[in-house]
Amino acid sequence: MIFPNKFISFDSSVLSKLHIISEIDVKKISLIKLYHELHNKFDSIDEFLYFIDVLYLLNYLKVDFEKEEVMICY
Repeated sequence: MIFPNKFISFDSSVLSKLHIISEIDVKKISLIKLYHELHNKFDSIDEFLYFIDVLYLLNYLKVDFEKEEVMICY
């Protein structure tokens, strides 16, 4: 789940995993490579996609659809 509430603890939410993006050393990476590097940190691909969505909404990621790359903006 994305956000904690009275049924979902903070540790079970995607918000608790946002710090994982700091483990990536590159500025540009394909989404598939990003998933392969981080897939062991998530319970499912849905959780990874929520993670990407939240980072995009917070302007930590930009997506270049022509080059099929994700740009990490700290």
